[in-house]
Amino acid sequence: MEWIALGLFGIDLIIHLTWPRHSIITKCLLIPLLTVYYLLAASQAGLFVLLALAACFMGDLLLALSGRSGFFITGLLFFMSGHFLYAVHLLQSTRFLQDLPVWGCLLVLPYLLYLAWLYVRLRRSMGPMLPCFWIYGPAICGMSFLCLTRVFSYAGPAFWLPLLGSILFIASDTMLALHHFRKPLDHADLKIMSTYGLAQLFLILGLAA
Repeated sequence: MEWIALGLFGIDLIIHLTWPRHSIITKCLLIPLLTVYYLLAASQAGLFVLLALAACFMGDLLLALSGRSGFFITGLLFFMSGHFLYAVHLLQSTRFLQDLPVWGCLLVLPYLLYLAWLYVRLRRSMGPMLPCFWIYGPAICGMSFLCLTRVFSYAGPAFWLPLLGSILFIASDTMLALHHFRKPLDHADLKIMSTYGLAQLFLILGLAA
């Protein structure tokens, strides 16, 4: 049954990318299908993963409606909550303080460099929303950093898939921010949604492993 849910997720994502006429429906089906897969595939479903998926679903819904009304910021807040909830699960699934060597703190440097680069690109165009950058940016980078530190506790798909998913999440949100605040991207929906869909897929596949 879990592979049926996973197959439906892939079909729904392809339909969303190739036939955007009903994009609200197809986009909002992605997370429920992944949730069904996770519940069926995980030996013990994590509460915070389920809460993160619920927050991301609300983020999808609100961002899908953001062209009609002022739901964009609220949608981002739900996604930020999703990153925090994923982070809590990642902390619970590892012995973070015990397993992380002292030099492992250096793994945060690429994320700091990324935040500095993105800040330079967005600081003049975000206006009064710039403080949101310093909340959302560290939230998603912190979640990805915790995925990276799982290298000291996990191996194989349980490590690589969440890490790859978190990096794709950062890529998707970076393109969304640049598209919304700086300059419209060509084929924005294709680029943003393909990386976002794969990000959620890899995260859930890895966390269910």
